[in-house]
Amino acid sequence: MGNETKGLRELSRQELADNATKVFAGPTSHHSWPSK
Repeated sequence: MGNETKGLRELSRQELADNATKVFAGPTSHHSWPSK
């Protein structure tokens, strides 16, 4: 159970970092906008 929670936490942190990178790069590069 502990390992699963840690894995989910790491995945969430990775997703947040990826989203932050996209949002941060958005204004400076039109190619970095999320394709949602």
